[in-house]
Amino acid sequence: MKKLLVFLLILSSCKENKEAFFSVDTSMDIQVIDSFGNNLLNPDVSNSYSHNEIKIHFIINGEKTFIWEPLMQFPNRFHIYDDFNSGDYHIRIFPNESENEDLPVTLIQWDINDTDTIVCHYKRTKGYVTCDYLWYNEMYIDPALTNNRHFTIVKEGKK
Repeated sequence: MKKLLVFLLILSSCKENKEAFFSVDTSMDIQVIDSFGNNLLNPDVSNSYSHNEIKIHFIINGEKTFIWEPLMQFPNRFHIYDDFNSGDYHIRIFPNESENEDLPVTLIQWDINDTDTIVCHYKRTKGYVTCDYLWYNEMYIDPALTNNRHFTIVKEGKK
């Protein structure tokens, strides 16, 4: 009887936590090519951007802030990957999603001479954050024309 009472006491003290689930859907994948169609994230291309040179900065309270989160899987807030080992390289960016900014800004510093700007608008609900509007260098990226925030940009490459 004592064991049953302890079991019922433990069972009654457990509450279902319906707010434990939280989803963040903000990343974007960018293919970077030059005017000849060369993939500028492919390390075999002569004027490609080096993973070691790329840096992500957030604008926080009006200040440019270098982002390094050592406990994250991608502490520098980006990941370059070869799509299906085809030589079709992309960069996945995990942009600024600050709740304190109406339109959080992310800067991609490709090298010391080249920086691009990403501005996102987020739809926020109790357990979900998603990027629903996106501007790349002030150009609106229409979600209807992209595949899950996946788009291609044309750049000159490293100078």
